[in-house]
Amino acid sequence: MVVGKTDKQRAWQLIGEALEVHRRANDAFTSWTNYGGGGPFAAALACQAKQVDYPDMESVIWHVRLACRVKGRVTSAQDRLKSAISTARILAIADQFAARELLLLVNEQQDQIPKSAGGLSLYDQWLQAWLLVDFGRGTALLKQDLAEIAATGKKNALRYGHGDVIRLLTSTPDEHYDLITGYGTGL
Repeated sequence: MVVGKTDKQRAWQLIGEALEVHRRANDAFTSWTNYGGGGPFAAALACQAKQVDYPDMESVIWHVRLACRVKGRVTSAQDRLKSAISTARILAIADQFAARELLLLVNEQQDQIPKSAGGLSLYDQWLQAWLLVDFGRGTALLKQDLAEIAATGKKNALRYGHGDVIRLLTSTPDEHYDLITGYGTGL
């Protein structure tokens, strides 16, 4: 946040106002289930709050936890998975512990996370989140998946959806937020 560099008090006020707008607009993100609903937006706000040393990060993180619950008419198991994974992936930049809690809830449904034959799949987002939260576990999961791809006789893992995972691995921590929330992520 640009304002935070010159006026922390104003930045904190803006974060507080944005949180209030987000809290009041519970149903505003119902149509955004493609991107995980309100959770990822709240997680992005948490990242911005952390960036300006917001004094009450605990309340911001609790807001994210509540916002990632899919509300409204669409509450399929797939939408709940998408919400938790998309939120955790962004939240990992602001609070690795809270993001890890979300991922551990998803772990029980790991076999239900769809993989794609290209592009950024929900599975790739899940791998990215684990790499940000627990690098050792994330790399173990990636190695396991690459071994499964190799066992099928496919030679180039990047053609099977891991391009953004590899980009995350080769980026610096300062680049993570832009990579996670950049083009094609819905935010």
